[in-house]
Amino acid sequence: MSIDTVYQLITDSALQLLDKGIVFWREPWNGPSDSPQNLWAHLKTKQGHRGVYQGVNTFSLHGRRLLRGYNSPWWVTPLQATKLGGKVMESQLYKNGGPGGSLVVYWDMTEKTKADGTTKKNFFLKFTSVYHVDQCEGLDGTIPPEEIVPRVFTPHEMAEQIIVGRPHPAPITHDGGNRAYYRPINHTIHMPHAQCFESATAYYSTLWHEVTHSTGIDLQRYKAGDATFGSDPYAFEELVAEMGATALCAHCGMENQGDFDQSAAYLAGWVSRFKEKRDLLYKAAAAAEKSRKYLLKEISVEEEV
Repeated sequence: MSIDTVYQLITDSALQLLDKGIVFWREPWNGPSDSPQNLWAHLKTKQGHRGVYQGVNTFSLHGRRLLRGYNSPWWVTPLQATKLGGKVMESQLYKNGGPGGSLVVYWDMTEKTKADGTTKKNFFLKFTSVYHVDQCEGLDGTIPPEEIVPRVFTPHEMAEQIIVGRPHPAPITHDGGNRAYYRPINHTIHMPHAQCFESATAYYSTLWHEVTHSTGIDLQRYKAGDATFGSDPYAFEELVAEMGATALCAHCGMENQGDFDQSAAYLAGWVSRFKEKRDLLYKAAAAAEKSRKYLLKEISVEEEV
């Protein structure tokens, strides 16, 4: 299957959610324990959140969970459900009139030894379907109880630690009046005073949006001056920034309360863009994930650029 076909499948899944009025990259979840996770990987690794989905899978599975009213974050493939002693319910299969599975994508790799003895690595995009545990039977004894995450710090303290520890940090100045913005030309973030926001969470949601923007030059998403208002690069960068803000809020256990329009006209605009560019959503989610990892020092510029 070609990569264009995979991108089309991702986009089709996203359009189904947008048609229902669900802006899946804006919906809140309560920290890592509530992010979409693979049950099989979680149980087999026994290392906490090793089974957490990343990139576009995080947003699409969370949106699917909201759409269908699933309660827990756990997903499995049909084979994994069988190995765990259960199975996908017949009523949930698409061929039987059910909602069917949900798409996840991942990179795979093959290695080939060349004549000179060196190894060539080939990467290719693959996809599979996963089912929520609510769509399965026989898994009750394997599903972990709802986890209450103990927090050493309050969300605000955690956020401040990330802000202070940012690589190549853009200075933050509270001189923005009623505007919040990132200025690429001199790598600075401008914010209204914190007391102007309805809550501390709203303040950090807005700040994460601008902080994600500030990683764009380091991670080579754009050059200063490239993303002019209304252009395709500008729209892409806004989507990346909002996805990045949502991911950072989730990391700190906060709901993203950024001022992001969810009107019918706004949704229609994104539907149009996704139809025109089938790989837009995938690339935006990947860029947002890279920004999150960069800010949390899980990767360096040298590793990713």
